[in-house]
Formats: sequence, C-alpha cells, structure tokens
Amino acid sequence: MAIPPDQFARIADRVDLQLLAARHVIIVGVGTVGSQVARELANSGVGRLRLMDGDTLERHNLPRHALTAQYLGMNKAEAMAVSLDQNVPTLSVDALARYVDSSLDDTALDHLLAPADLIVACTDNREAQRRLGRRALALDIPAVFPALYRNGGGETFVQLRPGAACFFCWDGFRPADEALRGVTALNLEGLSVIQLAAELSLGVLDPASDFARTIAGTAADPRPRQLVVQRPFAAPNIATVPRRPGCPSCAVGPATPVPPGPSRSASVSSPPETSETVMGAATSPASEVPSEWPDSVVQAGAVLAALSGLALVIWMFTDFGGFFGAVLWVTPIILLGIAAVAVGAGFLEDVASGFGFLVGSFLCLIVLWIVYSFAVTIWTSSIEHCPGVVTHLPKGSELCAADSRGSHWGPPLFHFGE
Repeated sequence: MAIPPDQFARIADRVDLQLLAARHVIIVGVGTVGSQVARELANSGVGRLRLMDGDTLERHNLPRHALTAQYLGMNKAEAMAVSLDQNVPTLSVDALARYVDSSLDDTALDHLLAPADLIVACTDNREAQRRLGRRALALDIPAVFPALYRNGGGETFVQLRPGAACFFCWDGFRPADEALRGVTALNLEGLSVIQLAAELSLGVLDPASDFARTIAGTAADPRPRQLVVQRPFAAPNIATVPRRPGCPSCAVGPATPVPPGPSRSASVSSPPETSETVMGAATSPASEVPSEWPDSVVQAGAVLAALSGLALVIWMFTDFGGFFGAVLWVTPIILLGIAAVAVGAGFLEDVASGFGFLVGSFLCLIVLWIVYSFAVTIWTSSIEHCPGVVTHLPKGSELCAADSRGSHWGPPLFHFGE
C-alpha cells in the first residue's frame, strides 16, 4: 500500500520516522493500557507490532479500551490488529490470540519474542510480567512494564540491558498473586500511565530522542532512571533502582553488564543539561526513590513512633531516671519508628538509609545531652553561690544535676510539692 505523503507530517519533527519504521515492538496484553499504547506507538511511526492476548473484547471493556463496539466478541489482539491495519497503512501488524501462561514453554516464548526490539508487558498477570522480564533479559531485549494503582496513577518500569536492575529487582517485594491493574478505575485515571509507557517506549527505541531524557542518568549519577511513578495530582517521580542482591531474575541473564558491542537493548546516555521539563513536569532527583513498602510496615512504624512519644511524655513527668535518662532510652525507639515511616513514605531510600538516619540522630542527641548537662552543671553551681535566685520557687522544688538517690542521668524537670 502506498504511504500517504501527509501520514506523519505533523509529527515528523518530534521523532525519527526512518528509525522507528525499522523497529519491531511486541505488546503482551491488549487491554486498557496495551491497546492504547499500541495505538500511540503505531501513530508515532513504529513500523511493526506484534500483539498478544487471549482475552475477548466485551461490552464492559469499551469505556477503557481503544477499540469500539464493532469489535465486540473478537479477540482483543486480533481486533486491535485489524483496527490498526485500517488506520495506519505504514504499519505491519500481526496478532497472537493467546496468553503467556504454562501452556507456552520458554523455548516457544523465546521464539515469539526474539524478533522484537522492545517488549511492552501490559498483561494484568504479575507472574506473566515477571516471566517476560526474565525472558527479555535472556534475549537481551529491553522491556517496559506499566501498571495502574487502585486509587489512580501508577508506575512504569524500564528494564534495560543485563547488569542494570531488572523488573523483579523492583517488583519482587509484591505478592505474586496481587492484581496489577486498577480494574475499577476510569480510563482518564490511567491516561498518565499510558502516556508514560508510550513515551518511555519511544525513548528506548530511539535513545537520541527527547523521550529518552526521562530515563537518562545525570552528571552526578549516570545510572539510568528506570522507574517512573505517577500519583494523582502530582509531578512524575523519576528514580534509579538498585539491583536486588541474589535476584533470581537477574541470574537468568549475565551477572555483569554486557561488554560493548552490538545489542538491541537500549544504551541510554545522559543528554546535555537543560532547564526544560520532561512530560510537562520537572523531573525528580535520581536519589528520590519512591518506596512501595507494604502499608503494614508504614502503619507499624507510625504506631511505634506514637506509642514511644506517649511513653516519653509520661516519663518526663515522673522521677524514674530523670528527663534525659528517659530521652536516651526512649528516643532511639521514636527515631526507629520515624525512620520506618520515612522509608515507607519515600523520604528515605531504603532500610540502610533509615538505619543511617537513626544512628545519626542518636549521635546528635548524645552530643546535645552532653552540652546541656555541662551547661546546667555550670548554672547550678552558680546558683549555689546565689541562693536568692531561687527563693521564689515553691517548697520542695528541685534544681540540681542529681537527686539524693543519684538516679538521674541528667538534670531533672522542676518538681513541685512537699
């Protein structure tokens, strides 16, 4: 079929049409995310698509799908292939009406994936996504993994060459049977993630494009930023991801980075520094890793911090060990709770950062205690020579570095009464 001369006239300055026309992308899962990513990649000039999905298009899919009612009852992959073939004459597209499951062994799956320059795993089965990640590593093919959150927004992970963090390095903490998609979400709630997945795919396919800027490292940290988290009403959070020690998926591919040489996997380098923003929002620092700790950990840390704070308040007004004795005993527990909350909320990168926060804060506390004790010792010593200074205090007041029992670690609070 002859290519209409104006087919890509309005996007020719944004993408390398000649390069993308030679690219082959395989999209596994042609539902809400996969169908719209396929449409965007086709409309961006990608030359060849292979679509895989064993599901049938039903009426409840229509509000969130790229296909219309005329395709009801058809296999999603096959129907999407027909639609794209009709609307994008430059595209070569084929469809496989099947799932990535136990009926397809690794040899057969590798045969289907091998021609690809990029795999986009949009299936809503986590084990299928993880398996696709492993096979992509074994074949040295980059892969993009989009997912929607239940309450809006979502994330997109980019798996690059073996030696960088793989999909399981990031996703491995989640239960294997946990749902991946916000099945009750509106389509508009997933549009930001669909856009991210399509733009990141273009960035991997064309490392020289503006779209690659999102995942490129910085001058301070050249590691690729493989994870983008988009939460409702917030700028995208773009971060590096460390490799998981002993990761079973990384073990499938080479344990060390692939030597320089021909490879279909993207090699994303840092573009020149610029004040421009990416995807309409300023990128986050590479060190700002959005944590996805289970809610139970965050809640437990918050409860621990609250209970410890309450214990400290009670201890402040008792005579058991004195105020600063209480501080020295209770504060580490409070700091541990705060560290857990901070890691869970994304303010600290990982457990090691949380431990560093705890130790650093505790050391600062000890220094302050020593300075405070020294100052009070001098102050109370001067009061002994000026008894009139405290004559206004009620009977029974204490203002000394240690009481008669010697139980205080530091100056107690004022105690009033008989």
